[in-house]
Amino acid sequence: MINIHPEQTCLQRILLKKGIEEPIKTYELSTVTYGTVSAPYLATRTLKQLAMDEANNFPLAAPVVLSDCYMDDILSGSESIEEVIELQHQLIEMFKTAGMHLHKWCGNLPEITSNLQEYAFLESDETKVLGIIWNPKLDCFLFRLEQQRPTSFTKRMVLSTIARIFDPLGLLGPIITWAKIFKQRLWLLELGWSDELPFKEEKEWRRFIDSLEAVNNISIDRCIVIHRAESIELHAFSDASEKAYGSSIYLKSISALGEVKVCLVTSKSRVSPLKQISIPRLELCGAVLAAKLLKKVKKALNLHITAVHFWSDSTIVISWIHRESRELKTFVANRVSKIHQLSSCDQWHHIASEQNPADVLSRGLLPEELRDDSLWWHGPELLLQSAYSTTVISEPTQRDDFDCELRVSERTLETSLLNSKNFDFFNHLMDLSNNYFKIIHIVSYNYRFIENCRSKVKKRGPLTTSEVNDAETWLIKQDQSGINLSDPSGNLKSLNIFQDDKGILRVGGRLEKASIPYSQKHPAVLAKLSKIYFITLHKKLFHVGPQGLLNAVRLRFWALGGRNLARKKRFILVWCVSSVNQFPLLK
Repeated sequence: MINIHPEQTCLQRILLKKGIEEPIKTYELSTVTYGTVSAPYLATRTLKQLAMDEANNFPLAAPVVLSDCYMDDILSGSESIEEVIELQHQLIEMFKTAGMHLHKWCGNLPEITSNLQEYAFLESDETKVLGIIWNPKLDCFLFRLEQQRPTSFTKRMVLSTIARIFDPLGLLGPIITWAKIFKQRLWLLELGWSDELPFKEEKEWRRFIDSLEAVNNISIDRCIVIHRAESIELHAFSDASEKAYGSSIYLKSISALGEVKVCLVTSKSRVSPLKQISIPRLELCGAVLAAKLLKKVKKALNLHITAVHFWSDSTIVISWIHRESRELKTFVANRVSKIHQLSSCDQWHHIASEQNPADVLSRGLLPEELRDDSLWWHGPELLLQSAYSTTVISEPTQRDDFDCELRVSERTLETSLLNSKNFDFFNHLMDLSNNYFKIIHIVSYNYRFIENCRSKVKKRGPLTTSEVNDAETWLIKQDQSGINLSDPSGNLKSLNIFQDDKGILRVGGRLEKASIPYSQKHPAVLAKLSKIYFITLHKKLFHVGPQGLLNAVRLRFWALGGRNLARKKRFILVWCVSSVNQFPLLK
């Protein structure tokens, strides 16, 4: 029983009225009561505080309560019987100081449960450990699924059966993957909850539930580490198919005598999204999943891990991982960057598909097929070797799938700019962005880079006004370089175009003496830049209409064909649907 501090009991107040004529009575719960929202936290926080307070008196028990306790269950052990018995004794005495009595003891050795006869020990062949069945005598995990023979097969029944397979560690990963893929297929058929399955799906589902009984014959060793291991390694395998991708983690332990033990630790799978994605990208998603999963496993295991290895059968993924993320397109770059955060490139190796245990995880297996799959339960034979192939895959076998995810790096762009006489920097800027001010900033930083290369005094910090103005002047002059003023058939003659002292073409007129800015009296002529400036200004002015947009543009520039550009519905629909006149809903 855990008491609540007297100052806090008011937060657990209950109003009770026994009869109609009876007055309302007020009660306050003085203990942690099961069912209240705060009860789980208060219970676990009390155990944590108990371990912290008694850490000096019970040096073995306190760390176990802090790390190996989940709600009201304690799961722990030790290397020797003597240490286990001492740990058991300290746990009992520590909880006694708080008025708590531990019961339902269970262990894989009779010495543990027969040490103290006055406690109620749990005597059973099987018990549940956080929902997983454990046989203490055999020291293995088991699965128990009751065989069901439904008269009709509906989507509701399918999901109910899948939900009965409780496998938090992913030991039955391929079976869960098969069920996930099947469930996704049912969703695509748009069946109702009570609709019966089509003939093809019903036949496949019958085969699945008929083989579910094979799960009851699967037993998995609880102990995954060899006795007195000198070296412990973690191996993560990843793979993907068109339907799913996943990762499985294996622990390899080596004794002083050279004995090797390899065991499955956990696995995780995900179905592929409905939007079609290339296999290399799915393989990369599997690699990210492997890196994340191994990080969690390494944190959960209270072991000294001597080495970590990642395995993939995709040469494309291995090549991506050995590249800088900035050299790749966004989808691939983001995931490669995540992999770089969680692992190092030299930890990734290539493995043949037939040796990859994650292959069955990505495709799914029926229960009867998984039971005897040695590759899944114990990993590939190469893990029994003392050394592994660490050859770096720099060139993938499928070059097209690899190259399509590469982007032109800044270094390549600079080299092309210096070495190619035909490179048009201005047109390249037009393709980089549809934001006028962003293009100006790009040019400004290019100018700064050139100046910093020439000068000993380096410029740092935000761009100055003069740098931005110089960049805009260069950009406008480049845009006007394609304007032909000598064309007699052109419509520029009526604009009285002249060239100012900076070499910019401007429109003449009768506003010379008007009290308005010079750029408004004589707006600069724009050609190719017109569309980009229209888009930028349209967004800046909160999606103003065509006439308002044209007037705003002419405050600084005279866009060739500007009136037609502002009225083009094809452009307006891209910028803002609301700028087009809408018909009323009701007439």
